[in-house]
Amino acid sequence: MRKNMNRTFQAKVDSGYWMIIAVSSLFLFYCFWEHLLWGTIIGGAAVIFEIEMLVHTRYSVWSAGILRIESGRFVRNREISVGTISRVRRLRSWCLFKPALSSDCLKIEYEEGGRKKNVCISPRNCTDFVRCLVKLNPHIQSDISDARMN
Repeated sequence: MRKNMNRTFQAKVDSGYWMIIAVSSLFLFYCFWEHLLWGTIIGGAAVIFEIEMLVHTRYSVWSAGILRIESGRFVRNREISVGTISRVRRLRSWCLFKPALSSDCLKIEYEEGGRKKNVCISPRNCTDFVRCLVKLNPHIQSDISDARMN
């Protein structure tokens, strides 16, 4: 096993997110075509935000025991200590306003400041992602198959 196992996982994007971008783009085009100033401004901001998340959402697992979740320039990055993660489970649901761009996502349960919290993410390779977390914290409970294999 390598000492320095920093890994970055790109986000999985499914057709639902592409549909959101398509609808927002059509709204933007319509408002621009009809000279609707506020609609154009709102539609443009929505499309920029969605594309920014699409391009810049990634999840990094650092050998120092940190999970860093990045979702673009307009959303605050989040760092979670892997030692505080208690459970990772697969979730098939749209997690709105979360850094998951797919309905097939992982729900990570952790503790921060004495409170239980969770976050939904959608790495492309869920098994390898969970395997990296389990290597750093073997107490993580997971329903992802093959995550505990060496």
